[in-house]
Amino acid sequence: MIWVVDPEKYADAALHERYLRPLAGHAEVTFVVLNQIDRLGTEAADLVLDDLRRLLDEDGVALGEHGEPGPRSSRSPR
Repeated sequence: MIWVVDPEKYADAALHERYLRPLAGHAEVTFVVLNQIDRLGTEAADLVLDDLRRLLDEDGVALGEHGEPGPRSSRSPR
């Protein structure tokens, strides 16, 4: 399962309460992609990533064995 979120809506309660938490049992086959992170500056991107990781941990979709974030963007953050 792949969820694509952006910096404006990644913390939306509906996403977490209605979808991610109930599907936490499928965390091993779940990917969460933070799209449009290249539109943020480096500091803001780090804050959003940290907050998204915290929310996913609370949802039971914690970073697992392959949970290291991949490349942020083909473009450098502002």
